[in-house]
Amino acid sequence: MTHRLYTRARDTEETHLVFLGYSGSLDCVKMVTDENYVTGGDGGLHPLWFNGRKKPMCVISIEHGGKWVGSVVVMPRTDLIASESSGAESVHRSGGQIRLWQADLQDRTLTVVAPIQLKGFGNALCFDRKARVLVEGELGSGRNAR
Repeated sequence: MTHRLYTRARDTEETHLVFLGYSGSLDCVKMVTDENYVTGGDGGLHPLWFNGRKKPMCVISIEHGGKWVGSVVVMPRTDLIASESSGAESVHRSGGQIRLWQADLQDRTLTVVAPIQLKGFGNALCFDRKARVLVEGELGSGRNAR
């Protein structure tokens, strides 16, 4: 599977870039720096990408245990990344998990700083403007899934 990044350029050959090396769907993308970004998707993978390469710099696959990564956010002006994943095959049966990561762009690694267990499962993460609070948005499960 290929993933394309579309840009606005005058030259038609430079309007999109094709990134290879990841199978599955990408559900969330966040910039770490102007040249690096991290993604999350249905395979529980965390590829760390560099704009100059068409394959990931590194891929973390074991930390979320192959579960869906529904949200990724980067704390502004830092190397701290937060990601949220489902805790079970069905997101309504078990809680999810938020993991805080430290990105080392020189060594091309992502290291777990802290895991946070959740009772439910959300699909949105956001840091406040002062980057002091991490906010999680939870899916509405309806009365039959409680």
